[in-house]
Amino acid sequence: GGGASQGTTRCDQVVWTCSNLVVRALGI
Repeated sequence: GGGASQGTTRCDQVVWTCSNLVVRALGI
């Protein structure tokens, strides 16, 4: 993250959310 534009920040948030869902699904 740490993007200057809101678009970058938004994208990072989406990636983090997706990653979190995957981790939960795998039960890590």
